[in-house]
Amino acid sequence: MSRTEPADAVTEFIHGLGRDDVPAEVAHEVGRCLVDLVGVAVAGSTTPLSRIVRDHVAANLRGDSRTARMLFDGRAVSPVGANAAAGSASRSTVWVA
Repeated sequence: MSRTEPADAVTEFIHGLGRDDVPAEVAHEVGRCLVDLVGVAVAGSTTPLSRIVRDHVAANLRGDSRTARMLFDGRAVSPVGANAAAGSASRSTVWVA
C-alpha cells in the first residue's frame, strides 16, 4: 500500500459527495461552522499578531510561479504562506483574549 492511497480515498469520497448524500441537520451544522470560522478569521485579522504574521509571510513566503492572496489583506504570497496567514488570523483571537 502506498502512502498516498488513504489520502486518495478521502479525496475521492469528498469529490463524490453530493448535497443529497448529507443529512439536512449535518448540512445545517456545516453552514453554521463555516459562518463561525469566517467571523473568527475576520475578528482575528485585526489583531497585532495577525498583522505581524501577514507582514512576515509577505516578506519571506512570496510565491514564485504559484501565488495566492492573503485573506483580508490581498498581498500575493505562496499558497503555504496564505494558509499560514489565514490560520494565524483565525487563531489569534484565542491567543490575545
